[in-house]
Amino acid sequence: MMDAIPQGVVHFDHTATRIQDHGDHVEIGFANGKAVKAGILIGVDGINSIVRKHLWGDSPKRPHNLHVIGGYTMNLPPGVNMQDSLSIVSHSKYTQGTYCKALSNGRNGYQWWVLEAWTDGKPAPANLAEYALKLASDFKSPLCDFIESTAPGNIQRWPIRDRVPLKKWSKGRITLAGDAAHPTSPYAAYGAGMGICDGYFTGQRLHRVDLADTAAVIRALEEYKACQLQHTTEQVNNAYFMGRLFHHLPFPLTYIRDWILDYTPYMQRTAAEDNPRQIAEHISVMGPGITS
Repeated sequence: MMDAIPQGVVHFDHTATRIQDHGDHVEIGFANGKAVKAGILIGVDGINSIVRKHLWGDSPKRPHNLHVIGGYTMNLPPGVNMQDSLSIVSHSKYTQGTYCKALSNGRNGYQWWVLEAWTDGKPAPANLAEYALKLASDFKSPLCDFIESTAPGNIQRWPIRDRVPLKKWSKGRITLAGDAAHPTSPYAAYGAGMGICDGYFTGQRLHRVDLADTAAVIRALEEYKACQLQHTTEQVNNAYFMGRLFHHLPFPLTYIRDWILDYTPYMQRTAAEDNPRQIAEHISVMGPGITS
């Protein structure tokens, strides 16, 4: 992706400290003393977005009281069939274990993760590899094999948090996209996908808009928000709900949950049919054949 971007477009080591919408342009000041002027500003600066805070004030992160330990390996264990492109998502009584194919610089491998309830702010396990292997012991191979073949430097852990969805993203010549607009739990399995859609719709709505025309710019950014706000809000809230359902439902409601998940089509219909169909319908407006 970096190779496809013209030289001089991306600048690193710039921390925004000052944002001002002057009406006919936006000015951004940085900690290194530099400043730039632009026709629009799109904050794509993640869950800790400075642009979001500038527009809508500070808001607390919403802890899910879950954590993920994940990694990747290009050293494939014996017997692994790389022709199998399925993503495997498994649940034991307390843990989710997942793995799927990965491709890096032409090499085939697998990424994996384990997820469990973990009080937000509680110190991390001392040895991530050993702890992940302990969690993965609930599942069939090759999940444990993938973990054992993963170099320590390719393992990381992160607590799951999001923010309560906003009702507006744009103000004047400034808007948000990606995790700055809709940070979400990996239970959605669609965070990057939503960010890509944000990029498409901002480009579509701003195409051929005269950036000197403030009214036209504001209208385009509001149209972009209208394309994405409801859809991303539903995805964020659904991901939060699924994490609560699997890991925080109080006993004895867990028995009712497990019976529903094991003996009714609820999970198949919700996760494997309804949600993928809604996503496909949403992105199908980008053009014919885009979802094939």
